[in-house]
Amino acid sequence: MLKLVQKTAILALISVTPALAMAFDSRETVTLPQLSNAQQALLAAGKPAVSTKRAKINRGELYAVINAEPSKVWQHIYNYNDVKTWYPDMLESKLISRNGNDAELAGKIDMPLVFEDRHFKLQGNYTAAPTMVEGKAAYVGQFNYVKGSGNMKDMYGYWLVMENPNKKGTTLLKYVVNVDLGVWIPDFVLRWAQSRMFPGIVKGLEKKIK
Repeated sequence: MLKLVQKTAILALISVTPALAMAFDSRETVTLPQLSNAQQALLAAGKPAVSTKRAKINRGELYAVINAEPSKVWQHIYNYNDVKTWYPDMLESKLISRNGNDAELAGKIDMPLVFEDRHFKLQGNYTAAPTMVEGKAAYVGQFNYVKGSGNMKDMYGYWLVMENPNKKGTTLLKYVVNVDLGVWIPDFVLRWAQSRMFPGIVKGLEKKIK
């Protein structure tokens, strides 16, 4: 009887979803926002600050101030099933499973023009409560593309949500995403998508919070 119980326990461990069986492997160090004077001026004017870099894997960074407590902003990012209701062009967002901070996520993004929609699974690590980042309390959500899970080549990045040091009761948001869609996209299409997506994230979150 004891051997049967031991075998059952081993089989249960083996059958755990692979993405959650492994400890989350952070591919980028989470850092606090380091804003230039120009970026600070944009935030002070109530506008998001966006920086992008086209390379082997494209990179985008978004900084924004949202007029709400960090906990209210974070609940809409943490609840991945809710993301499709505010993230631009997100057709599907699903929380497959969660074990502590570790999560397995799935999504589908609408692509412009003739490009095929992109679907994916992510290995995530999202804190339910604030954690310390460089001595400051912040909510952090990191994500990595599960290779072979969709029709993208790669994607990883993180969310950081903290109290705005310049105005109590408001949120300073940082979003970093590195992505290789697995298909060549013309520069003008990429610029259009970036100019739509990043400001749309802020507007979507603000609309959900109201």
